[in-house]
Amino acid sequence: GDATEANVRADVQALAQVATSGDEVIFWSSGHGGATGTYEGAYQSSGSNYAGNDPGTGYSYALMYRFQSTSQEFNTNDEAYSAGEMRQDMDAFASGVNFMVGIDMCQSGGFIYEMQQNGDHYAAGDMLVITTCGVNGYGYDQSANNNGKFTYWMMEGFSTGGQTSFEGAFNWMNQSGRYLPASHAADNPQIGDGFSGSFVA
Repeated sequence: GDATEANVRADVQALAQVATSGDEVIFWSSGHGGATGTYEGAYQSSGSNYAGNDPGTGYSYALMYRFQSTSQEFNTNDEAYSAGEMRQDMDAFASGVNFMVGIDMCQSGGFIYEMQQNGDHYAAGDMLVITTCGVNGYGYDQSANNNGKFTYWMMEGFSTGGQTSFEGAFNWMNQSGRYLPASHAADNPQIGDGFSGSFVA
């Protein structure tokens, strides 16, 4: 079916019912994303709290199929799959399930922050999170290759760069400005490595 928020969450939740310790789950999403101004302010000013906001809702979000920007209320099944909603869905998996989460979207850095601050699997050493950019950054299209530029260069890390792990592909991509020059600051890819060892593809 279509990649609506309801369908994606239903699939993640169904997988949580059958995955067991030692299984590996890769969640990769390439598309449009955003973050609320409140979340950005809290993250940039302190880096350690949500300035009184409910941390269960999450303030970075993936815009799913059929999203329409008609409201600033990002609630269940509004086609904005928030970092908090994703973290809650992944916390429902059994202990010992290993996650690689890749978010190729603008303003996606908040997914790392949410998993680091509140995620059970991140705290247990079972999760690697890679995002296109920081919470105030932007991603770019690479239409000639039918991909987001970030996704394209990550895959190139495996095929051209000969890397075998997601961490290795991430580091290869960032070498010598393959993806972006270092001067792009918040637009540079981010990694939250809460995984013990290397996540091999």
